[in-house]
Amino acid sequence: MQQISEILLFNDNAKKMLGALLANGRVPHAVLLEGPEKCGKTVCAKQVAARILCEGENRPCGSCISCKKAAQNSHPDIITVEKEAGKQQFSVELVRTMRDDAYIMPNESRYKVFIVRNAHEMNANAQNALLKILEEPPQHCVFILTAVSRTRLLPTIMSRVVTVGLSHPSPQECLEVLPQLVPNKSQDDYLRAAQISAGSLEMAVQMLEDGQRLEAWSRAQEIVETAVMKSEYELLTLFTALEKDREFMLEVLADVKQVLAWLLLCKKGCSVSDKKYAELAAKITALQVVKFVDIIEWAQSLARQNVSASVVLSSVCAKLKNAAQIS
Repeated sequence: MQQISEILLFNDNAKKMLGALLANGRVPHAVLLEGPEKCGKTVCAKQVAARILCEGENRPCGSCISCKKAAQNSHPDIITVEKEAGKQQFSVELVRTMRDDAYIMPNESRYKVFIVRNAHEMNANAQNALLKILEEPPQHCVFILTAVSRTRLLPTIMSRVVTVGLSHPSPQECLEVLPQLVPNKSQDDYLRAAQISAGSLEMAVQMLEDGQRLEAWSRAQEIVETAVMKSEYELLTLFTALEKDREFMLEVLADVKQVLAWLLLCKKGCSVSDKKYAELAAKITALQVVKFVDIIEWAQSLARQNVSASVVLSSVCAKLKNAAQIS
């Protein structure tokens, strides 16, 4: 099992803080892991949970029964709570269910660990429901929250958690360690994964382990570049190549949205990507990015309804080029 130092490469402050929090068997009752999308917050949360429940000496030892179950995502005392698929927000009912579960004693370990993913997606009612359990948590409970920004959580929640900030390494730093994490790939593959993932180790590893992910991201980036800077015919050519595989088409469309999200962050002055993304962001307005996202979401909705792929893609092509003309 990976150690915190392996997961939090280039996050020296986070490594030191988590190490201090968990030293000598101490267990904080609530921790917030804050950082951008795909920076490894969930992976880190699972590793922290494994360390808390580990029965060995060098925690997490990776060899005890608890560590093995944690690695297999089958430990009954590590519970992941997240927004239901298809829902806009984290429902208050989901938080109340977790709160009720928190008062039930652990199945096997001394502690029960709740990993609350994307806590920033909770509405005010859900956050207030969470606050009730954070104010007086059962002695056997630990809550590990993840969020892209603490500013989207209530001040009363923030006053009851220890915040640990995470960040992406640069694409160059990512490139340096990828051969250790995913050996036996070509240098070109490592370079593409580091650049396309904008330094996200989690995303880069996923791409290298799944060739289709790397290809989908390449296509998505090319589509956005073409929509912004090239002709409608060139854009239609890219879309036409996706017609035969609907699942791959949906994967590419989802990745297009992520590329657009990073461009919007670049427009706001956040350093989330390499020079190529920054240059592209300079050629598109924030309004155009928002319009592009709306169009892609419209295309995803049609594609999921089994509307003809050729109809969807030709329509989205025309709409994107029209949106590119809006100033």
